[in-house]
Amino acid sequence: ISSHAAQLEALRPYLTGFHLHDVNDEGEDHQVPGTGTIDWSMVASHIRSGDTVVLELSPRLRSRQVVEGAEFLENLVPALRR
Repeated sequence: ISSHAAQLEALRPYLTGFHLHDVNDEGEDHQVPGTGTIDWSMVASHIRSGDTVVLELSPRLRSRQVVEGAEFLENLVPALRR
């Protein structure tokens, strides 16, 4: 499979959830969603109502950053809105 979108599409029938984080330009993962290189519009298009979504973030992040990442995802993914 040639792209992340194609992989998600192929696996969609088997997915029950996602663990999410961003990756910065240096390749450091577990960053705040919306601050790195992940194509969040593409990822968001695969998240459905009822999916389990877990933020897997670095423990070095401040609580405000975690809240901002959660708000970013809630605004982008209708299925996550409270």
